[in-house]
Amino acid sequence: MVITKSISRFARNTLDCLNYIRKLKAKGIPIFFEKENILTTDSKGEILTTIMASIAQQESASISQNVQMGVRYHYAQGKVGAGHQRFLGYSRTEDASLRIVPEEANIVRRIFREYLEGDSPGIIARRLTEEGLTWRYNKTGKWRGDSIKYILGNEKYAGNLLLQKYYTVDFLTKTVHRNRGEIPQFYVENSHPRSSPTKSSSKPRGR
Repeated sequence: MVITKSISRFARNTLDCLNYIRKLKAKGIPIFFEKENILTTDSKGEILTTIMASIAQQESASISQNVQMGVRYHYAQGKVGAGHQRFLGYSRTEDASLRIVPEEANIVRRIFREYLEGDSPGIIARRLTEEGLTWRYNKTGKWRGDSIKYILGNEKYAGNLLLQKYYTVDFLTKTVHRNRGEIPQFYVENSHPRSSPTKSSSKPRGR
């Protein structure tokens, strides 16, 4: 027998719940849901489970929506935290803010400086790879032009945060999409110390 706290703990949605119940039943394994006081071997067990699972699914949807609303409210109030944990030049503090890692910040400044001097992301990546330059999450010393381009275009290195770049489309599947205007975004200036060079009058030539 499988004993579980509640239907909401057993499965994310009604379809999964019934599917698992039937698979276990086919093997002669009953399930008892403590909160709902339902035993799947009872004659009315599957009907009651279907009803309760549907209710549990709606509750999960409501909780997910409330959480998202809470997050957006905090964003609008300027109460922010950085979601990125593997980030060149920064470490994440307990309150989810960003703190500069000095030796890595030197790499960041170098990337920006060389780009401003006219080197392309591909050239910078090749040079860093040839030197075997490593950091906490790049032990191989291999760099890619796309990674350099990402660093150059990331607002975090200027001490700012663009919040809600991505959003959850489906709370059941946890499908995440890039935010292209579907929901509000929030831009917070000076949210943490900048690690890129100060503004320069130089213009990147690029090649």
